Amino acid sequence: MAVAARRTTADSTSAITKETDTSSSIKKPTKKRPRSTQRPRRATRKSRTNTKATASMEATSTTQPMEDVPVKSTHLTIKEETRDLFNSPPNSILLHACNCRGSWGAGVAASFKKKYPAGFEVHVAHCKANKAESLLGTTQLIPPQASDAKSGKSHWIACLFTSVDVGKKKGSRESILEATGEAMQGLLKQIGEVEDGMTVGSIRMPKINQGLFDVPWERTRAVLEGIEVPELLRSAGVEVVVVELEEEAKQ
Repeated sequence: MAVAARRTTADSTSAITKETDTSSSIKKPTKKRPRSTQRPRRATRKSRTNTKATASMEATSTTQPMEDVPVKSTHLTIKEETRDLFNSPPNSILLHACNCRGSWGAGVAASFKKKYPAGFEVHVAHCKANKAESLLGTTQLIPPQASDAKSGKSHWIACLFTSVDVGKKKGSRESILEATGEAMQGLLKQIGEVEDGMTVGSIRMPKINQGLFDVPWERTRAVLEGIEVPELLRSAGVEVVVVELEEEAKQ
């Protein structure tokens, strides 16, 4: 009985196997080649052209810089020109280095005093309201004054306090350069915070510090070029146009 049972079970199993084999022979699934063993497709003329173009572009990009995409510098850009400083476009910022005593008595400061008398009054009031030592390394940004604008002088005036005094009491070169960097950083911050609806133009200035403060222009320029522009102003880029005065160009 046990043997018969085994035989019966085996027969039924073989029958099931035969049915399975019969059904599999009717519809035999196709085996896909592994991805690594599949034959590569023949490239069409269009794909070959695109491949060549891509390779050519990659080769060009590694050997030639993209000249039509300007890169905004994160630092101040200094550009030098020879022209009349006071004939700058409206709303330009005319910058000059000042002492902290409220005196525009000599050098280019005397020209500012003559051309912007209302702006000078604002400057004197600012110096009287603050201690001289506390102004060092700061900047006073004077908006265009109505009476000055009537005479055609619609300019902002930026006074960089780079030395407490003048003459024999002026600061050392190192202290003047340090104050210049701090004052310029303060000016850039103020420009970003102007919210009175007026448009602030480019920054224009003479070669500051080299006159009465006796600091070589190359050293001041190096300080200015090392100043990082705040993120708020980077999208437009900040260019400082250094105007060489006509009398300086003749020397």
